[in-house]
Amino acid sequence: NTPRPSATPLCKRGAFLLDIFGVMCDNDVYCFLHGGRQDCRPYSGDGGDGIDEQFFVLPMAKEHIAFVIDLLRDTLHIEDVPQAALRKNLRDRDEANFIIIRGDRPMGWVKLNGLKGDMAWISMLAIHPAHQRQGAGRFAVEYAERFAREKGFARLGIHTTKDNTAARACYEKLGYTLIEYNEKLTYRKDIGRNA
Repeated sequence: NTPRPSATPLCKRGAFLLDIFGVMCDNDVYCFLHGGRQDCRPYSGDGGDGIDEQFFVLPMAKEHIAFVIDLLRDTLHIEDVPQAALRKNLRDRDEANFIIIRGDRPMGWVKLNGLKGDMAWISMLAIHPAHQRQGAGRFAVEYAERFAREKGFARLGIHTTKDNTAARACYEKLGYTLIEYNEKLTYRKDIGRNA
């Protein structure tokens, strides 16, 4: 029973309702209600690579669980994702889950963990196949970097597999260094710190 936000108090100028979670203001600021308080942030998908469509990030909520289950089935071919496990992820203080949105449609999921440790990790990054190779993965990684930096982390790590050449190319292009080459590949990047 998430209340529908009103565009008037959230935006200084006109807005349209993006979904039940928030509104997109005319000045390219996405506003949503989080933990009973208003949160407005500018998010742009234009990372200098010619992508002019906007990507947005929402903290994952229980209303997104069905989307994430479908996403895991469509991207990783995981058929039996227990809803209870995803609900538990939302309550885990060591993790942060975000939904990547373009326009009015969710298109991906990025999950960070290790938030109680000394290094944050992107433990899941899934972009729907219909939206891959359009900059959403890059945007999700860059958002994860900003989030981790704001939480005081100086390094961010990510695992992938040898055969995931698209992900490997994305991480390397974004400045990640391969530090371990086994069954899973481990990448790491120094992201600075805002403590």
